[in-house]
Amino acid sequence: MKRILITGGKGFIGSALTEFFEEKGYEIFTLSRKKEKTSDIFWDPQHKRINPSELEGFDAVIHLAGASVFGKPWTKKYKDEIKASRVEGTSFLCETLSQLQEKPKVLSPP
Repeated sequence: MKRILITGGKGFIGSALTEFFEEKGYEIFTLSRKKEKTSDIFWDPQHKRINPSELEGFDAVIHLAGASVFGKPWTKKYKDEIKASRVEGTSFLCETLSQLQEKPKVLSPP
């Protein structure tokens, strides 16, 4: 069974992808800032906190995490927040994944 890790898996797109892959029989885990269920792996990209051993052995990582692009006006300040959340989160995720013994075969582009 293929194991997929989705960052932002509880967001608008992530939740649809999670449902799609689960229906296809994939084992789905979400990298989340809130650990609400057993398939959630906690991370705090802003403070660079994660347990790297929990990321071992995934076939693919789909990276969608970042500040929401829905529901708020895109002021200059908020656009900067959106960009920073994606750049910093992606950098931290890639840095962590690069140190794994069993790296994922695929990392989707943000």
